[in-house]
Amino acid sequence: MKIKDLRSTLSTIHDQFPDRCVANDDQLLDFKIKLRDLIEELDYNIDVADCLSMLHESFEDLEMYA
Repeated sequence: MKIKDLRSTLSTIHDQFPDRCVANDDQLLDFKIKLRDLIEELDYNIDVADCLSMLHESFEDLEMYA
């Protein structure tokens, strides 16, 4: 998969999984800002694959795929 394809897929992910969308617009914006701030505050570089890989592992830890 190319990064361009991933970007396109992620931009419409709410349409792909409407039954897994539970946050309202304000909550989503708050989460986005917190996540962006966390990434910016890291003392090391991180990129898309790193973020998505660790997000997946967090989902597994929290059993969110159930």
